[in-house]
Amino acid sequence: MPPATTHRRLVTASAVMLILAAGCGSDSIAVPEQPAACDGPLAVTVSGGTTPTFSWSPACGVSDLVVVKSTAAGDSLVWGISAPEAVRFGGPITYGNPPSFVTQSPHAAPLVPNASYHVDVYMTIGLDVVRGSGRKSFSPTL
Repeated sequence: MPPATTHRRLVTASAVMLILAAGCGSDSIAVPEQPAACDGPLAVTVSGGTTPTFSWSPACGVSDLVVVKSTAAGDSLVWGISAPEAVRFGGPITYGNPPSFVTQSPHAAPLVPNASYHVDVYMTIGLDVVRGSGRKSFSPTL
């Protein structure tokens, strides 16, 4: 599946979950000061280990981060976080430990050492216009 199609499906699914989650309670979640929105290519870095930290430069805010496992059978989402368009989050982000104001789906599955993964970060507008993005392939190590 082309990366753009995968991204659209992940963003659409995340948006639906955010809408559903918004109607599930009356508690408000405090959103910290937000970084400026990313605009253009991003250089993504991934730390080592099975609980990596994801960072990107320039330092800016994104709306989505997805971790995908790549196998001969195809790609599968192992973790994703998404914020509404009006909210952005900056790095670094540790795998499985999202900011309190984003939605995650699915909950982080354990990463398999030496398996192939990639992380994508995006700043989207209107769920389909990507203003800034970056990708980094990685293989967790023990």
